[in-house]
Amino acid sequence: MENIRLVEMTLTDLFNSTKAFHGRRVFAASGVSILEVRYDLLPENSLLVKATVQGSEDTYTTIIKFSDVNLKGRTNIETPDGVKKIAKIKPENNNAEVYCECPFFKWAFNTQNERVGALYDPSVYIRTEQPIGSPRGISPNPTGVPGLCKHLIALSTYLQTQRIISSF
Repeated sequence: MENIRLVEMTLTDLFNSTKAFHGRRVFAASGVSILEVRYDLLPENSLLVKATVQGSEDTYTTIIKFSDVNLKGRTNIETPDGVKKIAKIKPENNNAEVYCECPFFKWAFNTQNERVGALYDPSVYIRTEQPIGSPRGISPNPTGVPGLCKHLIALSTYLQTQRIISSF
């Protein structure tokens, strides 16, 4: 029998959790540069946003997937199949799944987001290393809450400025 997830998270839920328990991440996001953003419409009206962002030292791939996107609207997005129109996404209404390659996300939010159905493609991206905590032995998320790293916050802010999503 297949596992059924009753808990789902919106981007607003993830942002608010991060702001409440990891407020420095929100401030640190202002220093992140978005290098490239790609959009893809997936079956069942989902929008996959995949970006390359510049971290402090490395570049990382960040992913946000929105479910239940309204495909009738005025917002243009460039997809591999050409320009498509969607309605502006309300991050407080649409469930979201997220992922970032950065070490902070891996150790702070990967497992916690997976537990609430907010990790993009857990069959590929779930962290399997033991023991719990970071390689330094100190948990970067001692409260165990789901959330966003600064790269995902920066991508979310970029999506707001591009009018793909409304404000949190």
